[in-house]
Amino acid sequence: MSSGKKLRLRPTSWPLLALSLALASPVFAQQYPQYVQRVWETEDGLPLRRLFNSSMVQTQDGYLWIGTRVGLLRFDGMRFERFTANNTENLPDKSISTLFESGDGSLWISTWEGNLIRYRDRTFEPFLSADAHTPSPTYITAFFEDRHGTLWIATHRGVMRLVDGRFELVPVTDRLLVVESLLVEDDSTFWVSAGKDGVFKWQNGETTHFGSDDGLFSNFTVNIYRGEDERIWVEHPQGKISYIDPTGSRLSIPRIGPKSTPLPQKGLVRASMALSRTFPISSP
Repeated sequence: MSSGKKLRLRPTSWPLLALSLALASPVFAQQYPQYVQRVWETEDGLPLRRLFNSSMVQTQDGYLWIGTRVGLLRFDGMRFERFTANNTENLPDKSISTLFESGDGSLWISTWEGNLIRYRDRTFEPFLSADAHTPSPTYITAFFEDRHGTLWIATHRGVMRLVDGRFELVPVTDRLLVVESLLVEDDSTFWVSAGKDGVFKWQNGETTHFGSDDGLFSNFTVNIYRGEDERIWVEHPQGKISYIDPTGSRLSIPRIGPKSTPLPQKGLVRASMALSRTFPISSP
């Protein structure tokens, strides 16, 4: 680690850093002169000029981790350190798809090849490995930690949860589900956005399906989120939105256009939210 003075960044300032890394736009500086803008490029050690489809998380120790197609990056405020299969034991491939920090401080790293690695106590530990004998790898699309500290993962083979140090499959239906997004309420209830198969609610071992016949825009879904109003918001391609209202005796699923109604304040329309919010950087 560099011995020089580190930048002290508020946790909420990292989305601004991500935006700067990806766009490096002078327009931002002109429109928002009250904010500090610092852009890191390849000359500063960034291996790519643009970080499209990259995952990012700031861990409790203050490091910013970025998952890219050329490896795992760790940023300390001054320089980038890259971890790849060539220089890191137990990191099987370089293309990182999703990052997540659990409550115990562990960093969970999934790869495009279907591997899952845990980084804890400065050690990379393999947890799940891509199985060459199956038709497709267990690609992990999302992580979720419930209020009891149980870690859940959404994969292209269904939903899994960590029990006694091992991941176990939670049967949602009797067929393979490609799960794009996961919302866990507790040990007995969770919702999944299942790509072209709509939305499923699993409760106490029983499954309820919601699709276009029930009022969703379409069966194609990409994200799911519970709003402060307790509605289950569902994101579809092309920015279309549906929501499921579970508060009444019957479920109501109005169809909502992308601009016709206010959306939840976070987590649903990811690109739009990322581009519409700015965050100040604290003084050193």
